[in-house]
Amino acid sequence: AAPGMPIHLSTQMSTMNATAARFWHEAGVRRIVLSRELSLERIRAMRAALLNTAEPVTATIATVLWLKTSFTAAELIGFALILAMVFLTTGEDEG
Repeated sequence: AAPGMPIHLSTQMSTMNATAARFWHEAGVRRIVLSRELSLERIRAMRAALLNTAEPVTATIATVLWLKTSFTAAELIGFALILAMVFLTTGEDEG
């Protein structure tokens, strides 16, 4: 790929769930063309799962930046555990 050029993923990669979409996004893909077999209902559920993953991170970053809050080690561990559970539960029932 050319430097600075966004990477797109085609239907040939058969991305059929939020876990796979998250994997490709973390690998640098910026546009994913989902598998043709997916219904609109399934696509909406995938989108909701991906958006819900970002909510705890966004809330914490906003708290730190806007309110200048600092966290204790225990709070940071709790935050990490919440994120882990979000990732585990969003990929649980997809297939």
